[in-house]
Amino acid sequence: MHSLQPNLAFDTLPVEIVAAIFLECIPWQYYNKPHPESPPLVFTRVSQRWRAIAFETTELWRSFKWDLRPWVLESARRIELEEGLNSWISRAANRSLGIRLYVSALPSSFVEPDGRDATLPLSILAALHRAHTLSLELPPWLFEIWNPQGQSLPSLRSLSAKLDNKSLSSILQACQNVLSTLHLLPAPLSFPELFTVPIAAPSLRWLEIEPHISVLDLLRTMRDCPRIVHLFCLQVSDFAGMRSQLEHAHHELRALHLPNLEFLRLDIDCYHGSDGSNNFFRYLGSTPNLSALDIQVEDSGRDNLASNLCNLLERSRSAGAWATRLRYLHYDYGYLPLDLEFLNHLTVLEVLDVDLRYEAKLRTKTDASIDDDLRHGFDTTVVLELLNASEQLQTLWILFFGVLLEEASPEPWQPRPTFLEHLRPFVQNGLDFVIVAENLKVHKAIFSRDPDSHDPTTNGKLFDGSAEDFRAFCWAMYAPPYEIHRQTSPTHGYANVPRLLRVAHVATRHGLHRLRPRALDVFGLCLDQHVDGKQSNFMPQLLVVISNHANSEKRQDVVRRIWKKHDMEFRAAHLEEARHGVCYAVLQAERDSEGWWSQSEEDESFESVSSEMTEEGWEDL
Repeated sequence: MHSLQPNLAFDTLPVEIVAAIFLECIPWQYYNKPHPESPPLVFTRVSQRWRAIAFETTELWRSFKWDLRPWVLESARRIELEEGLNSWISRAANRSLGIRLYVSALPSSFVEPDGRDATLPLSILAALHRAHTLSLELPPWLFEIWNPQGQSLPSLRSLSAKLDNKSLSSILQACQNVLSTLHLLPAPLSFPELFTVPIAAPSLRWLEIEPHISVLDLLRTMRDCPRIVHLFCLQVSDFAGMRSQLEHAHHELRALHLPNLEFLRLDIDCYHGSDGSNNFFRYLGSTPNLSALDIQVEDSGRDNLASNLCNLLERSRSAGAWATRLRYLHYDYGYLPLDLEFLNHLTVLEVLDVDLRYEAKLRTKTDASIDDDLRHGFDTTVVLELLNASEQLQTLWILFFGVLLEEASPEPWQPRPTFLEHLRPFVQNGLDFVIVAENLKVHKAIFSRDPDSHDPTTNGKLFDGSAEDFRAFCWAMYAPPYEIHRQTSPTHGYANVPRLLRVAHVATRHGLHRLRPRALDVFGLCLDQHVDGKQSNFMPQLLVVISNHANSEKRQDVVRRIWKKHDMEFRAAHLEEARHGVCYAVLQAERDSEGWWSQSEEDESFESVSSEMTEEGWEDL
């Protein structure tokens, strides 16, 4: 839409400021889609001045993503598509480029082309030498026609791609001295072989490998990437013949020294007859700056994992590190008790990621085939006591496995007293909790109830609050829908209002935008069904708290409905009294219904609730 007012104030801004605003409208690390309704093309359709500024700002055109589906299926449009690409790339002048190439779903009747029909746009082929960031999600036959030669990618710093062995080798040869980030995506089923080629990139600092890679090739990769800082390998394969292969390669591997490695994540799949983690750690000499370790070993490698990790830390100390720097640790304990001696070596540990199964004594999850004495011999009280004795540890990650009973059971899950008794001292000492949602075996409604609690780009949300806040949060997130609905009945209604109030506070603190409105809905149902209007001595005070939350959510209908039913009315003379009495009234009701918290917790929570009472909330009420 063209502007009808050429003298708008915005048009008087200097060109540099307008260009900076345009750049702010494009997210960081974002591939622009060449489309009239997307930036930067949308800027060119507002006014002639905007059009001129957009065309002159080369930074706007440095990044683009291109779906090759029309190119593959509609050969008659190739000239038109080529012209559009040429026009876009030319506006970036001589700047380096960020390019993402992909092919969306092709029809089942599609036949892979060969010969002259298997081509890429010439404008893209000509621009690849300027690529700074490259993302390739292409079928194998497209790689057959693009075989980069040595040093033909001099600007490439970051590569994310689905590659077979041949294509990977070609690209590494074309950019091996400058590439710093490499992410190998899972190869499609049509690729003829698994990824097995070791990676040689001396400048590489960040590496993530999602396809299968053997222990031998992983060790060779670590040897040939001496500057590696972050290493993720999600499918490391170990098998019976691996030890003999490693012995043959002993002269080339020896003890690997990785002075820059800070983060290491490995998932090792151990097949029958393998040595598990032993093969890997036998050749990993030292990692003096390792600060985060996440390692899981399937089956046979678990028993020696703690010993292998302890030996690695000892070697790293002798290699020059004055003390272990490990601050984050997640590893699989297997079926043996937690190696307390190993954890005592971790003097600066801040985060211990603990996999727990909720049972009578919070024991770890074990296989049914394991002997009962061994299965019941591990009590996580040992873990909790160790954490309590450590002054360094600040965060405990708890993954709940089986927090709900069978769905067929009419009884809802409730936290057992053992759980709260173990967690209370840590909360009182200032320990934070992290709820990791993606691995929870809970009711299927959890993510639809509040998708904000599950962010795939992070490992979890830091929980800030008391033990009772933690309990209320777990109940709101993990209880099945039928249990939450039961709380609105007259039998359960008012007793759970304090718990819902906690849920609303937690939702506010942690930005769970869909959890608080749900709590408000249940507020209304609980109070509406339970209170008859004649026995509501503290109802006005409680409604002030609810109304403060409802005001933030623009849900005054929740409170108005209750007021109308009970014919309740606030007058100015009563407002100040309600304002001073609200927190104590609610907490007194909660203490009567919950029955366990201490005077210090009451004072702390009173201040917490009072601080959330805004002047705007009172004035609106």
